[in-house]
Amino acid sequence: MNMKALFVLCISIVLLNSCTLIKLIKYKHDEAFIASNTFYHFDIKNDKILLNTTFPNNEQHYMALDLGAGTTILLKKSGLHYIDSLQPVLSFGKIQSAGNQKLKADYFSIGLVETDAFKLTNAFLPLMPDFQLLTCNKVVGVWGADAFDKKILILRMEDSTIAVFDTLPSLKDWTLVESEYKFPHFYVILKVGTQKIKLMLDTGFSSGIVMSRDLYDEKIQDHTIVKDYQKWYGQAFNTASGLTASDTTTSAVLTHSFWGNYQVDSIPITISNKINKNLIGMEVFKRFNILLDYSDHKIYIQKNPNSIVTTKTGFLRRKGFNYRNLDGARVIVTIIKADSFAEKTGLKINDEILSINGLRVDSVDICEIDNLFKDLDSNSSNNEITVKRGDEILVFVL
Repeated sequence: MNMKALFVLCISIVLLNSCTLIKLIKYKHDEAFIASNTFYHFDIKNDKILLNTTFPNNEQHYMALDLGAGTTILLKKSGLHYIDSLQPVLSFGKIQSAGNQKLKADYFSIGLVETDAFKLTNAFLPLMPDFQLLTCNKVVGVWGADAFDKKILILRMEDSTIAVFDTLPSLKDWTLVESEYKFPHFYVILKVGTQKIKLMLDTGFSSGIVMSRDLYDEKIQDHTIVKDYQKWYGQAFNTASGLTASDTTTSAVLTHSFWGNYQVDSIPITISNKINKNLIGMEVFKRFNILLDYSDHKIYIQKNPNSIVTTKTGFLRRKGFNYRNLDGARVIVTIIKADSFAEKTGLKINDEILSINGLRVDSVDICEIDNLFKDLDSNSSNNEITVKRGDEILVFVL
């Protein structure tokens, strides 16, 4: 290719991308987010806030509230039939998937999408591959933080209700806490000992805190406030917004910290060199009612009087491993704790779990596997797990 032809090709690519960007901006400009200014009940499953959402064909499905995701999205192969009747309007940019991949997004002109708390008219949303984390919650998409720009979002965890307001309601009994805002995300400021730690607010993250090793070493200098320090191998966590960690991670429990004037005890933390975001999640949020002022960029909280902090150790954690559903069909071991029962008996990462105490995984709804594990006796040493490793079938007793 000569220089003139190469120059023409480069100009064409730039112009094409510019036209696509202009179309995207126009479609997003035509969207309108309308608040209902009333509270309504939300469902919560596996520490995910689920909002019943209605689509233009009156189809109703759950969408998860994921304030760690910057973009509201819909998910492929999630059971949303309405999307099958549409053609993508354009493809643009890349969105981070749950597997930490950068994938091109197909955008669809959806129309009216609404919950009891708010609605989005002329919705123009990207469609992405289904996140494994949301598969078993029967979720067809996530409401990202961008949706609430200039609005007031209240999550009342004490009675599982949500409201979106156009203007700030009465702040009686609410406490203003230190925070930072960088569109479209809020950052919580947590005081740990004499240090302040900035963590991105992420309702898509079901645990407590995840932070980089550098941040942990810099800020948590008083190690007397950390207990249960344990090393894990494999994929340690996965958030709805696509954040994953692999290789070696460390788990611990932060015995006490302060969010504003409120003391917060027993927060599970995960520490890894493999992350690029420091997060605070639902394990902390469910202990409070939270008011997020996306107009004035402030956070207010109330103590949840119904919050119960439990230190109960379930079967998976006591035995020292965890798993992930793959393709809605297979259950694969993804993480093992150092010196645990699982490691000592020979269980390995990437083993495919075939059966639990004789009950075959392929004979039940794969989304019921969580319940099977929860029902296992963590104090028993006679739980039999059969796995496939390559061409071998192996049995482990934990």
